[in-house]
Amino acid sequence: MQKFRELGRRRLWVRLPKFRRALEADVRPAELNDLFEAYALAAERLEELQTEQHPDQCLVFEYEVASRGIEEVVKSLLTATPGNAANNTTPVA
Repeated sequence: MQKFRELGRRRLWVRLPKFRRALEADVRPAELNDLFEAYALAAERLEELQTEQHPDQCLVFEYEVASRGIEEVVKSLLTATPGNAANNTTPVA
């Protein structure tokens, strides 16, 4: 599942520009790996739903909410890690 972890990290890197340095850092909370994987899987499923001719709007909404929730948890973990590059939330140009 390393593939999904990396894919999720990259997707979050795009969605959370203020946290790019933290997402690139080698030192991260261990919980992030599971969140990266969950984010990748949710994002893929959301994309699949959105490309369907008649997507189930309830499912689309659920996956959108789940994705935003994961983003918030990731931001919280990166902000709360003391002594970590994650606390540097300066935007990357």
